[in-house]
Amino acid sequence: MEGALQVPIIDLSSIDLTDSLKKACIENGFFYLINHEVEEDLIRRVFDGSRGFFDLSIGEKMKVLRKNHRGYTPFYDEKVDLVDNPKGDPKESIYFGAPEDISPYGNLNQWPPEGIYPYSFSIL
Repeated sequence: MEGALQVPIIDLSSIDLTDSLKKACIENGFFYLINHEVEEDLIRRVFDGSRGFFDLSIGEKMKVLRKNHRGYTPFYDEKVDLVDNPKGDPKESIYFGAPEDISPYGNLNQWPPEGIYPYSFSIL
């Protein structure tokens, strides 16, 4: 199919990993990883958990609104390119990191209250 997007495939076992990763990030901004050794069951559970979170009502998601770079970010809240996209980015996301904060900024993860979310973030 002419004009179809070709997603770069990055092989984590490849000797030229850094070159191919750099090229994919610069030219496409995303890529597909192979030979990552992450179990398929874990990948499925993470996707199921993510889907479950984003299926919640906006009110429930807003209970973990991003603070100190961790938590929920609603549609159009992030504004990366104010010239070409002043309204903001048409995406929602949730950010989290290492469970124990070791930075001086207090970047602690935020989780939905118990009982409203059927998945456990402990899988992460």
